Amino acid sequence: MILIYFLSLFSMMVGEEWTREIGVGDGGVVHRDGVLYVASSDLPNQISLLAIDASNGQLNWRQDFVQEANTRQEVSAEYPVRPLAPPVLGTASGVTAVAFMDFGGKLRVVSTERGKLLWESDLVKQFDATPVQYGFASSGIAMGSQLIVPVGGPQTSVVAFRLNDGAIEWKSGPAEIGYASPIELKRNSQIEVVVALKDLLRSIEPATGKTLWEWKYPNQGLTNAPTPLVIGKSQLLVAGQGCDGTRLLDVSSGSNGVNPTERWHSSRHKPFYCNSAIVDQKLIGFAGSTANCVDLENGKILWQKRGFTDANVVHVNGEIIFVRGDGQLSRCKATDEGLTVLSQRDVTFDRYWAPPLLLDNGLILRGRSQLIRVELSSLLSEGESKRSDIELTSMEAMYGEVPPATKRLLAELNAKSDVENVEAYKVYRDRNPQLLKKKFLSRILSEARKANLVETIRLIEADLNE
Repeated sequence: MILIYFLSLFSMMVGEEWTREIGVGDGGVVHRDGVLYVASSDLPNQISLLAIDASNGQLNWRQDFVQEANTRQEVSAEYPVRPLAPPVLGTASGVTAVAFMDFGGKLRVVSTERGKLLWESDLVKQFDATPVQYGFASSGIAMGSQLIVPVGGPQTSVVAFRLNDGAIEWKSGPAEIGYASPIELKRNSQIEVVVALKDLLRSIEPATGKTLWEWKYPNQGLTNAPTPLVIGKSQLLVAGQGCDGTRLLDVSSGSNGVNPTERWHSSRHKPFYCNSAIVDQKLIGFAGSTANCVDLENGKILWQKRGFTDANVVHVNGEIIFVRGDGQLSRCKATDEGLTVLSQRDVTFDRYWAPPLLLDNGLILRGRSQLIRVELSSLLSEGESKRSDIELTSMEAMYGEVPPATKRLLAELNAKSDVENVEAYKVYRDRNPQLLKKKFLSRILSEARKANLVETIRLIEADLNE
C-alpha cells in the first residue's frame, strides 16, 4: 500500500540528475521550452547569462558582459559582487527575450536565440537610481509588450520599458526600492502590477503608469525582501522586517476606490528573505529560527518546528519540500497539528538563497556556485540527512554552512597543540579533498591565527596558495 501511495503521489518517471558549476550568484532560475536561464559571475567585474539544457545540464550558450558595483554598495568576501535577481522571460513583436539585472543596477535584455544583446540600461546613470546597499535584487515583470522594472531614487521608482527595443513608455513617481519583485494582480476586470518598494506597496496601471493605490509599511526604512503573495481575488500577503512580520491585506474596491485594509498581523512570522507556500489555507515557511505554519483565516501560528534554517519551500502533490540554507532537502507532510518529516537527502554543500524551481519530475536548485537537478523520486525512500543533527545558524546558511568535518577541526584548534593540529589538519585534508575550498580554508586559517598555531598556519596558507 505504501508503494502504491508513493507511485500515485508523484506518478512520474525517473529522469536524469545532474550538477553543473556555473559561477557565483544567488538569483533564481527561469525556464522555457526545455531551457534554463540563469545569471552568474566567474569574475567580480563580469556577469554571464547562461542557457542550459534542463534535461542534462549541458550548456546551450553563454554571453558575458561587464559588471560593476557602486562604491555605495556593500561588498565583502562573504558578500561578493554577483547577480541577485532572477532573469525575466517575455515575448514582444515575435521576439522572445530574457532580461537580467546585475549587482550594480545595469539591466540587459537579450534574445533567447544565442543571447544576442537587444538593448541595455544603466539604471544609476540613466535614472539616477539609488544604488541598493546589498545589490539590485528586484526582477522586472514582463506584461504584454512591456518590461516593468523597479528602479528607485529621487526621479522614479518604477519604469516601463518596451521589451523589444527599450523605449520608455512611462515612469512612476519617486521612491526607493527594496529587494522584492513586482507581481501581477487581477482584481475584478482590472489588471494591476503591485510593486513592493522600500517603504510601501504601490499598485500601478500597466498601460499608463497611473498609481491606483498605496499602502505604507509600519516600520519605515527596514528591509522587505520576500515578494508578496496573491491570495484569492483581492488579498495580498506581505511580509518582512518593514511589515514587522506578516500581514494580510484586503485590496477589494469600495465606493472610493481601493483602501487597503489589514485583516490580521502576525509578528511571530517575520521572514527575512525566504519564500513561503500556501497549502490548504495555511502559510508555511521559515522565519526567525523555525519553520512556521500560519492560519490564513486569523494569522495565528498553528505550529513551529526547528531544523529548517533559512529554508525555501516548494509545495508539490500535497507535500512540502524544504531546501535548507546548506542544501539539505526534507520531504514533509504538513497538517494543522504539526510537520512530519517523511524523508531527507543531502545535496552538494553550498549555500542556497534562491527558491527551488519545480520542473516536470524534478527540482532545479540554484546554489551559490552550482546548478543542480534533483529528481523528486529520489525523495520517495525513507532516509535521514547526515546533517540532521546539526543545528545550522542563520548566518551559516546565509554565508556558507560549515560542514561537520570542518566544524570538528575548528573545535579542536584551541584544545590541541600546534604539532597535534598539524597532524589533525593533514588527516582532514586527506579525508575531505572536496572541502579544500577557499571559504572553508579561510575559516580554519582565521581560527588557527587566533590560536597562534604557527606550523598549522603555514600548512593551510600553502594549500590556499595552490
